[in-house]
Parts: sequence; structure tokens; C-alpha cells
Amino acid sequence: MTDYGVWTVVTPLVTIVLAVVTRQVILSLLAGAMVGYTVIANFNPFAGVAKALDSYIGVFASAGNTRTILFCFMVGGLIRLIQVTGGTRAVIHALTERA
Repeated sequence: MTDYGVWTVVTPLVTIVLAVVTRQVILSLLAGAMVGYTVIANFNPFAGVAKALDSYIGVFASAGNTRTILFCFMVGGLIRLIQVTGGTRAVIHALTERA
């Protein structure tokens, strides 16, 4: 087993900083994983990207994982649809009137 030392902290820091700055959580997680795989691949960015993409594809090899990911996307899409159509605003307005 290889000891990566301080590099084990770099991946979560990159992920957190990117998530806060860009407000894009999924892209930040993917970028953090790419950084982690690059560190594991002896700082070779091409090998790191290849390993990361291979692991992303490997997740979809399991039918259970694929179903879970698709369900999360569908729930997220439904929540976004409710926000766009004004449903969340209406619920908040109704709740604040009763309080």
C-alpha cells in the first residue's frame, strides 16, 4: 500500500472549493475524483482521467447502481420542475400565511 501523505487532503479540498466557488456539486465531485485518480496514477493526468472514466463506467455495470442513479436524476428533475412552475413558492406562501 502506498502512503500518499498530504495528497490525501488535496482531493477533498479541491472538491469542496470547487463546489463552493462554482455551486455545481456534481461537477465538483467528478473533478475531485479525477484529481484523486491522478494522484493514484503517480500524477499522470492522462492515466488519472482514464482510470476515473473507467471507474465511472464500472459503476453502471451493476443494475442496482444504475437504477439508483436514474431514480436520483428523476427525483431531481421533478424537484426542478416544481421549482420552475412556482410550486415551492406557493407552498412557502401558504405556510407563512398560516404561521
